[in-house]
Amino acid sequence: MKKEDFVPLLEIQSVERKIQNITSSIEKENHRFDQLNSLNQKNEIKIKETKERVEVIINSLEDNEKQLDQLSESLIIKEKEMMKVRTNNELIKIEVEIKKTREQINLLEESMLSLLDEEEQKKGDLDQFNIFNQNFKNSYEEIQKDIEKENYQLFNQKKSLETHLNNLYRDLPKEISDVYVTLKKKHTSPIAFLETNRCGSCKTLIDHLSIKSIESFSAIVLCPTCKKALVATSVQY
Repeated sequence: MKKEDFVPLLEIQSVERKIQNITSSIEKENHRFDQLNSLNQKNEIKIKETKERVEVIINSLEDNEKQLDQLSESLIIKEKEMMKVRTNNELIKIEVEIKKTREQINLLEESMLSLLDEEEQKKGDLDQFNIFNQNFKNSYEEIQKDIEKENYQLFNQKKSLETHLNNLYRDLPKEISDVYVTLKKKHTSPIAFLETNRCGSCKTLIDHLSIKSIESFSAIVLCPTCKKALVATSVQY
């Protein structure tokens, strides 16, 4: 091995960091999009639930109206019957029935008023949800375009860097490449510079024989502590 064999390692490590940063940026952009989708989905759920409730209210109002008509007819009949009674017992009995019917009518009317109030409120909520939906749609489409544009640029940068990285790996001797790939599974940055007589990463003291091998680029030497590959600083020049 020679000095030139180690030169691509520094650039490989640098390019891989750039790719990692771009990947993180893409994930952040996509996360923004996920949040927008979540907000939109929540609003759609509210619209669906409100529409379902309005439908239930309308059906209940129709049922109550039918019952009210029946009770009103029944009340009219009882009031006519009351005019024909001949005894006090019959009068008391029909008065009780009339009172009960009127109470039922009052309860139904109160229930219908409450349902009408709720219907008005729900329809108002629906209007607000739909306004939000329309405004959100315009904002959503605008933000979506920005995200897609940003991601497109980032994807192009990433693709270009990945092509460059493949070329660097191709130029790297197999012995060095194999060690680097193995170390990369354990370290984000598998390379450390030899700083005088210490590991530039963990500051462990390196023995004289290892230093000689590192500085002459005759062997791949790992730090005994952090297990990163040690490279002489002269590889930069």
